Amino acid sequence: AGGILAAGVCGPAIGGILADRVGFRITFLISAVLALIAGALIYRLVTERRERPAAGTSRGLRLGDIGVFMRNPRFIGVAVFSALPTKFGLTALMFFLLPLYLNQIGIGQAMVGRIMLLYWLLMIVVSPVAARLSDRIGKRQIFLGAGGVLAVGSAVLLSMNFALWPVILGTVVLGVAHALVGSPQIALLSEVCSEERKRLGETTVIGIFRLIERCGSVLAPFVAGWFLAMYGYAGAIQGIAAVLAGCVILLFVTMVVFRPRGTIEVQEVGR
Repeated sequence: AGGILAAGVCGPAIGGILADRVGFRITFLISAVLALIAGALIYRLVTERRERPAAGTSRGLRLGDIGVFMRNPRFIGVAVFSALPTKFGLTALMFFLLPLYLNQIGIGQAMVGRIMLLYWLLMIVVSPVAARLSDRIGKRQIFLGAGGVLAVGSAVLLSMNFALWPVILGTVVLGVAHALVGSPQIALLSEVCSEERKRLGETTVIGIFRLIERCGSVLAPFVAGWFLAMYGYAGAIQGIAAVLAGCVILLFVTMVVFRPRGTIEVQEVGR
């Protein structure tokens, strides 16, 4: 997680400056070289680990495992209506629509990088606070719901006349929104998938969750690009806001309708 956040902070700022100074082509080539170095390091690490396998390693992920999870409506709520739209909103707004628009109106690449940097800075500052509060309060659903609502609000801000200050404020709000849901998502996943963890193992549970989560990043450019072609920048971001709002409503429904009935009784007996 620390590596992801560090990359988020360094990448947009440094990449924006490089794109301004040496152009897109050289910046992409530099990224390609860094990716090759990373690939070599990962290969070496995995090779060493295969020579010294960890005890009790669970079996690999299988496509048939997905059906087991799809029969758990609370898992669907966390993965499909919270984690997936989180990546969907991040990719569609921060990585696709916002940079394109800012570039179109003449904002330099270095400035675009600084604006995107705000998202990651808010993630670094707010994520630990949200994690501690989530552990203290225990009601993870509140954080997922609040993060989802804030993400919708950020999209609304980003679509307001595309002035620079609403864009900056929308970026800040999106950073706070996603920081609120990061740790609580994983903690709630453990709670709603207790049976699946026993049956298939922790690694399989996380693997299925990440697979569904990454689908948001895959779908986002296609959906955002279609919205952009049909309705322009403001309409595209409003369309993204509508998708995120629908996911928040469905998350609320799954968490309320399929709430475990015995939870309150068990808590009262424990007290």
